[in-house]
Amino acid sequence: MTRSRTLLFALVAWAIPALPALAQKDALVADYDGSKVIRYHESSGKPIDHFVGQGISPLDHAWGMTYGPDGNLYVASAGNNSVERYNGTTGEPIDTFIAPGTGELDRPTGIAFRGDVLYVCSHNNNKVLRYNRFTKAPIDPPLIQNESRLDGPNDLKFDSDGTLYVASLNTNTVLKFGPAGNFLLTAIEGLMGPTGLVIDSATGNLYASGAFSSNVLVRTPAGVVSQLVTQGSHGLNAPYGMAITPDNSLLVCSLGSAQVLRFSKTTGTYLGVYVTQNSGSLFTPVSLIFQPETVCPADFDGNGFVNGDDFDAFVDAFAAGC
Repeated sequence: MTRSRTLLFALVAWAIPALPALAQKDALVADYDGSKVIRYHESSGKPIDHFVGQGISPLDHAWGMTYGPDGNLYVASAGNNSVERYNGTTGEPIDTFIAPGTGELDRPTGIAFRGDVLYVCSHNNNKVLRYNRFTKAPIDPPLIQNESRLDGPNDLKFDSDGTLYVASLNTNTVLKFGPAGNFLLTAIEGLMGPTGLVIDSATGNLYASGAFSSNVLVRTPAGVVSQLVTQGSHGLNAPYGMAITPDNSLLVCSLGSAQVLRFSKTTGTYLGVYVTQNSGSLFTPVSLIFQPETVCPADFDGNGFVNGDDFDAFVDAFAAGC
Protein backbone atom coordinates (compact mmCIF):
# COMPACT_ATOMS: atom_id res chain seq x y z
CA MET A 1 0.00 0.00 0.00
CA THR A 2 1.42 3.39 -0.96
CA ARG A 3 1.98 6.12 1.60
CA SER A 4 -0.75 8.27 0.06
CA ARG A 5 -3.26 5.45 0.19
CA THR A 6 -2.31 4.71 3.79
CA LEU A 7 -2.80 8.35 4.72
CA LEU A 8 -6.14 8.44 2.92
CA PHE A 9 -7.29 5.30 4.68
CA ALA A 10 -6.26 6.69 8.05
CA LEU A 11 -8.20 9.90 7.39
CA VAL A 12 -11.27 7.87 6.46
CA ALA A 13 -10.90 5.85 9.66
CA TRP A 14 -10.72 9.12 11.61
CA ALA A 15 -13.92 10.37 10.03
CA ILE A 16 -15.90 7.13 10.38
CA PRO A 17 -16.23 5.79 13.94
CA ALA A 18 -16.90 2.20 12.91
CA LEU A 19 -16.89 0.06 9.80
CA PRO A 20 -19.16 -2.91 9.03
CA ALA A 21 -17.79 -6.35 9.81
CA LEU A 22 -18.38 -9.99 9.09
CA ALA A 23 -19.98 -12.14 11.77
CA GLN A 24 -17.58 -13.17 14.53
CA LYS A 25 -19.22 -16.04 16.38
CA ASP A 26 -16.44 -18.47 17.19
CA ALA A 27 -16.37 -19.79 20.75
CA LEU A 28 -13.77 -18.62 23.26
CA VAL A 29 -12.91 -20.86 26.21
CA ALA A 30 -10.85 -19.61 29.15
CA ASP A 31 -8.31 -22.19 30.29
CA TYR A 32 -7.68 -21.60 34.00
CA ASP A 33 -4.50 -23.61 34.52
CA GLY A 34 -3.21 -22.78 31.05
CA SER A 35 -3.65 -19.01 31.56
CA LYS A 36 -4.90 -18.67 28.00
CA VAL A 37 -8.04 -18.31 25.88
CA ILE A 38 -8.62 -20.87 23.12
CA ARG A 39 -10.80 -20.20 20.09
CA TYR A 40 -13.01 -22.92 18.60
CA HIS A 41 -15.08 -23.04 15.43
CA GLU A 42 -18.68 -22.06 16.12
CA SER A 43 -20.42 -25.09 14.66
CA SER A 44 -17.82 -27.87 14.82
CA GLY A 45 -16.03 -27.04 18.07
CA LYS A 46 -12.70 -27.69 16.37
CA PRO A 47 -9.76 -25.67 17.73
CA ILE A 48 -8.70 -22.68 15.65
CA ASP A 49 -5.95 -21.04 17.67
CA HIS A 50 -4.89 -19.71 21.04
CA PHE A 51 -6.78 -16.43 20.82
CA VAL A 52 -4.92 -15.22 23.90
CA GLY A 53 -1.71 -17.18 24.18
CA GLN A 54 -0.02 -18.23 27.38
CA GLY A 55 2.68 -15.83 28.49
CA ILE A 56 2.00 -13.04 25.99
CA SER A 57 0.37 -10.84 28.65
CA PRO A 58 0.16 -10.73 32.47
CA LEU A 59 -2.86 -13.08 32.36
CA ASP A 60 -2.51 -15.51 35.28
CA HIS A 61 -5.20 -18.17 35.68
CA ALA A 62 -7.90 -16.96 33.31
CA TRP A 63 -11.44 -16.99 34.67
CA GLY A 64 -14.48 -14.96 33.61
CA MET A 65 -14.69 -13.25 30.23
CA THR A 66 -16.89 -10.58 28.71
CA TYR A 67 -16.98 -8.30 25.70
CA GLY A 68 -17.11 -4.59 26.48
CA PRO A 69 -18.96 -1.74 24.76
CA ASP A 70 -15.69 -0.99 22.96
CA GLY A 71 -15.78 -4.41 21.25
CA ASN A 72 -12.77 -5.65 23.20
CA LEU A 73 -12.41 -8.79 25.28
CA TYR A 74 -11.97 -8.50 29.06
CA VAL A 75 -10.60 -11.46 31.03
CA ALA A 76 -10.45 -11.88 34.81
CA SER A 77 -6.94 -12.83 35.90
CA ALA A 78 -7.54 -14.68 39.16
CA GLY A 79 -3.88 -15.42 39.85
CA ASN A 80 -2.76 -11.79 40.09
CA ASN A 81 -6.03 -10.01 40.98
CA SER A 82 -6.36 -8.04 37.76
CA VAL A 83 -8.53 -7.75 34.65
CA GLU A 84 -6.76 -7.88 31.29
CA ARG A 85 -8.05 -6.34 28.04
CA TYR A 86 -7.52 -7.73 24.52
CA ASN A 87 -8.48 -6.74 21.01
CA GLY A 88 -11.85 -8.40 20.51
CA THR A 89 -11.10 -9.47 16.95
CA THR A 90 -7.42 -10.39 16.98
CA GLY A 91 -6.76 -11.26 20.64
CA GLU A 92 -3.82 -8.87 20.73
CA PRO A 93 -3.12 -7.59 24.27
CA ILE A 94 -4.18 -3.97 24.84
CA ASP A 95 -3.54 -3.33 28.52
CA THR A 96 -4.11 -4.34 32.10
CA PHE A 97 -7.53 -2.76 32.46
CA ILE A 98 -7.79 -3.22 36.23
CA ALA A 99 -4.40 -3.17 37.93
CA PRO A 100 -3.74 -5.89 40.53
CA GLY A 101 -5.74 -5.32 43.70
CA THR A 102 -7.40 -2.08 42.58
CA GLY A 103 -10.49 -1.39 44.64
CA GLU A 104 -9.63 -4.31 46.95
CA LEU A 105 -10.00 -6.79 44.10
CA ASP A 106 -9.14 -10.20 45.53
CA ARG A 107 -9.37 -13.20 43.19
CA PRO A 108 -11.63 -11.97 40.36
CA THR A 109 -13.93 -14.62 38.94
CA GLY A 110 -17.12 -13.65 37.06
CA ILE A 111 -17.21 -10.33 35.21
CA ALA A 112 -19.88 -8.49 33.23
CA PHE A 113 -20.56 -5.09 31.70
CA ARG A 114 -23.74 -3.14 32.21
CA GLY A 115 -23.53 0.06 30.25
CA ASP A 116 -20.15 1.67 30.82
CA VAL A 117 -19.53 -0.07 34.13
CA LEU A 118 -17.59 -3.30 34.59
CA TYR A 119 -18.82 -5.49 37.44
CA VAL A 120 -16.43 -8.03 38.97
CA CYS A 121 -16.91 -10.81 41.50
CA SER A 122 -14.20 -10.46 44.15
CA HIS A 123 -14.23 -14.03 45.40
CA ASN A 124 -12.03 -13.89 48.47
CA ASN A 125 -13.61 -10.87 50.19
CA ASN A 126 -17.23 -11.51 49.13
CA LYS A 127 -17.79 -8.33 47.15
CA VAL A 128 -19.12 -7.31 43.77
CA LEU A 129 -16.94 -4.43 42.66
CA ARG A 130 -17.56 -1.97 39.84
CA TYR A 131 -15.26 0.07 37.62
CA ASN A 132 -15.66 2.98 35.22
CA ARG A 133 -14.62 1.76 31.79
CA PHE A 134 -13.23 5.15 30.74
CA THR A 135 -11.12 5.94 33.80
CA LYS A 136 -10.63 2.32 35.01
CA ALA A 137 -11.20 3.65 38.52
CA PRO A 138 -13.26 1.75 41.09
CA ILE A 139 -16.71 3.14 41.77
CA ASP A 140 -17.33 3.48 45.49
CA PRO A 141 -19.01 1.98 47.30
CA PRO A 142 -18.92 -1.54 45.80
CA LEU A 143 -22.26 -2.72 44.48
CA ILE A 144 -22.34 -5.52 47.05
CA GLN A 145 -20.33 -5.79 50.27
CA ASN A 146 -20.99 -6.87 53.84
CA GLU A 147 -23.74 -9.19 52.62
CA SER A 148 -23.84 -12.18 55.00
CA ARG A 149 -25.67 -14.35 52.46
CA LEU A 150 -22.84 -14.04 49.93
CA ASP A 151 -19.80 -16.25 50.46
CA GLY A 152 -17.40 -16.90 47.60
CA PRO A 153 -19.04 -15.13 44.62
CA ASN A 154 -18.07 -17.12 41.57
CA ASP A 155 -20.11 -15.72 38.69
CA LEU A 156 -22.66 -12.99 37.99
CA LYS A 157 -25.19 -12.23 35.29
CA PHE A 158 -27.60 -9.34 34.68
CA ASP A 159 -31.02 -9.91 33.18
CA SER A 160 -32.66 -7.46 30.80
CA ASP A 161 -34.07 -5.20 33.54
CA GLY A 162 -30.81 -4.92 35.48
CA THR A 163 -31.58 -7.57 38.08
CA LEU A 164 -28.35 -9.27 39.15
CA TYR A 165 -27.82 -12.96 39.90
CA VAL A 166 -24.68 -14.04 41.78
CA ALA A 167 -23.46 -17.60 42.31
CA SER A 168 -22.45 -17.96 45.97
CA LEU A 169 -20.10 -20.95 45.95
CA ASN A 170 -19.76 -21.57 49.68
CA THR A 171 -23.46 -21.26 50.54
CA ASN A 172 -24.67 -23.46 47.65
CA THR A 173 -27.05 -20.74 46.50
CA VAL A 174 -27.68 -18.31 43.68
CA LEU A 175 -28.72 -14.92 45.03
CA LYS A 176 -30.85 -12.27 43.35
CA PHE A 177 -30.13 -8.55 43.80
CA GLY A 178 -31.74 -5.37 42.54
CA PRO A 179 -29.85 -3.00 40.20
CA ALA A 180 -28.69 -1.00 43.24
CA GLY A 181 -27.24 -4.10 44.92
CA ASN A 182 -30.14 -4.62 47.32
CA PHE A 183 -30.80 -8.27 48.20
CA LEU A 184 -34.12 -9.53 46.85
CA LEU A 185 -34.26 -13.28 47.37
CA THR A 186 -32.48 -16.62 47.06
CA ALA A 187 -33.13 -17.64 43.46
CA ILE A 188 -31.70 -21.17 43.56
CA GLU A 189 -30.94 -23.47 46.49
CA GLY A 190 -29.57 -26.99 46.74
CA LEU A 191 -26.90 -26.74 44.07
CA MET A 192 -23.56 -27.93 45.42
CA GLY A 193 -20.87 -25.36 44.68
CA PRO A 194 -22.57 -23.11 42.11
CA THR A 195 -19.92 -21.93 39.71
CA GLY A 196 -21.38 -20.78 36.39
CA LEU A 197 -24.46 -18.81 35.33
CA VAL A 198 -26.06 -18.00 32.01
CA ILE A 199 -29.37 -16.32 31.15
CA ASP A 200 -31.21 -17.27 27.99
CA SER A 201 -32.18 -13.98 26.36
CA ALA A 202 -34.98 -15.69 24.42
CA THR A 203 -36.81 -17.19 27.40
CA GLY A 204 -35.39 -15.48 30.48
CA ASN A 205 -34.43 -18.84 31.97
CA LEU A 206 -31.47 -18.81 34.35
CA TYR A 207 -29.08 -21.76 34.22
CA ALA A 208 -26.68 -22.58 37.08
CA SER A 209 -23.97 -25.24 37.21
CA GLY A 210 -22.77 -27.01 40.34
CA ALA A 211 -19.09 -27.94 40.46
CA PHE A 212 -19.43 -30.31 43.42
CA SER A 213 -22.71 -31.94 42.35
CA SER A 214 -21.80 -32.06 38.62
CA ASN A 215 -25.26 -31.04 37.46
CA VAL A 216 -27.16 -28.08 36.02
CA LEU A 217 -30.35 -26.50 37.37
CA VAL A 218 -32.68 -24.11 35.55
CA ARG A 219 -34.94 -21.40 36.98
CA THR A 220 -37.82 -19.98 34.96
CA PRO A 221 -38.83 -16.29 35.16
CA ALA A 222 -41.76 -17.47 37.28
CA GLY A 223 -39.31 -18.80 39.86
CA VAL A 224 -39.74 -22.54 39.19
CA VAL A 225 -36.45 -24.41 39.71
CA SER A 226 -35.77 -27.86 38.26
CA GLN A 227 -32.85 -30.07 37.37
CA LEU A 228 -31.96 -29.85 33.69
CA VAL A 229 -28.78 -31.94 33.50
CA THR A 230 -28.43 -34.79 35.97
CA GLN A 231 -25.32 -35.48 38.03
CA GLY A 232 -22.41 -36.71 35.92
CA SER A 233 -24.50 -36.93 32.76
CA HIS A 234 -22.32 -38.32 29.94
CA GLY A 235 -19.13 -37.57 31.81
CA LEU A 236 -20.05 -34.11 33.10
CA ASN A 237 -17.49 -33.47 35.83
CA ALA A 238 -17.18 -30.23 37.80
CA PRO A 239 -19.17 -27.99 35.43
CA TYR A 240 -18.24 -24.32 35.40
CA GLY A 241 -19.08 -21.72 32.74
CA MET A 242 -21.90 -22.13 30.23
CA ALA A 243 -23.20 -20.48 27.07
CA ILE A 244 -26.26 -20.60 24.84
CA THR A 245 -25.25 -21.39 21.26
CA PRO A 246 -26.57 -19.63 18.16
CA ASP A 247 -28.59 -22.81 17.46
CA ASN A 248 -30.08 -22.66 20.98
CA SER A 249 -28.37 -25.54 22.74
CA LEU A 250 -26.55 -25.26 26.07
CA LEU A 251 -22.78 -25.65 26.23
CA VAL A 252 -21.24 -26.56 29.58
CA CYS A 253 -17.55 -26.40 30.49
CA SER A 254 -16.68 -29.72 32.15
CA LEU A 255 -13.58 -28.68 34.05
CA GLY A 256 -12.96 -32.11 35.55
CA SER A 257 -12.85 -33.84 32.17
CA ALA A 258 -11.22 -31.01 30.18
CA GLN A 259 -13.97 -30.80 27.57
CA VAL A 260 -17.13 -28.90 26.66
CA LEU A 261 -20.43 -30.80 26.42
CA ARG A 262 -23.64 -29.88 24.61
CA PHE A 263 -27.17 -30.35 25.98
CA SER A 264 -30.67 -29.34 24.97
CA LYS A 265 -31.50 -26.12 26.80
CA THR A 266 -35.13 -27.20 27.18
CA THR A 267 -34.99 -30.93 28.02
CA GLY A 268 -31.38 -31.45 29.12
CA THR A 269 -30.96 -34.18 26.52
CA TYR A 270 -27.31 -34.90 25.80
CA LEU A 271 -26.38 -33.69 22.31
CA GLY A 272 -22.74 -34.71 22.19
CA VAL A 273 -19.25 -33.38 22.81
CA TYR A 274 -18.62 -29.86 21.55
CA VAL A 275 -14.93 -29.57 22.47
CA THR A 276 -13.22 -32.93 22.85
CA GLN A 277 -10.96 -33.69 25.79
CA ASN A 278 -7.79 -31.56 25.80
CA SER A 279 -8.54 -30.30 22.27
CA GLY A 280 -6.41 -27.27 21.46
CA SER A 281 -4.32 -27.95 24.60
CA LEU A 282 -7.32 -27.30 26.83
CA PHE A 283 -6.62 -28.20 30.47
CA THR A 284 -9.23 -26.60 32.71
CA PRO A 285 -12.18 -24.94 30.90
CA VAL A 286 -13.66 -22.46 33.34
CA SER A 287 -15.72 -20.05 31.20
CA LEU A 288 -17.10 -19.86 27.69
CA ILE A 289 -18.46 -17.08 25.49
CA PHE A 290 -19.11 -16.52 21.80
CA GLN A 291 -17.51 -13.71 19.88
CA PRO A 292 -20.27 -11.22 19.07
CA GLU A 293 -21.18 -9.85 15.70
CA THR A 294 -19.26 -6.61 15.96
CA VAL A 295 -18.03 -3.76 13.86
CA CYS A 296 -14.36 -3.01 13.38
CA PRO A 297 -13.87 0.21 15.36
CA ALA A 298 -11.56 2.91 14.14
CA ASP A 299 -10.35 3.41 17.71
CA PHE A 300 -9.09 -0.13 18.30
CA ASP A 301 -7.43 0.47 21.64
CA GLY A 302 -10.40 2.42 23.02
CA ASN A 303 -8.31 5.36 24.23
CA GLY A 304 -10.41 8.03 22.52
CA PHE A 305 -7.86 8.76 19.77
CA VAL A 306 -7.39 7.32 16.30
CA ASN A 307 -3.78 7.04 15.25
CA GLY A 308 -1.29 4.86 13.42
CA ASP A 309 -1.47 2.10 16.01
CA ASP A 310 -5.21 1.83 15.44
CA PHE A 311 -4.67 1.68 11.70
CA ASP A 312 -2.15 -1.16 12.05
CA ALA A 313 -4.59 -3.03 14.27
CA PHE A 314 -7.35 -2.51 11.73
CA VAL A 315 -5.20 -3.96 8.93
CA ASP A 316 -4.51 -7.05 11.03
CA ALA A 317 -8.16 -7.40 12.00
CA PHE A 318 -9.34 -6.97 8.42
CA ALA A 319 -6.98 -9.74 7.33
CA ALA A 320 -8.43 -11.93 10.10
CA GLY A 321 -11.97 -11.46 8.79
CA CYS A 322 -13.23 -8.29 10.47
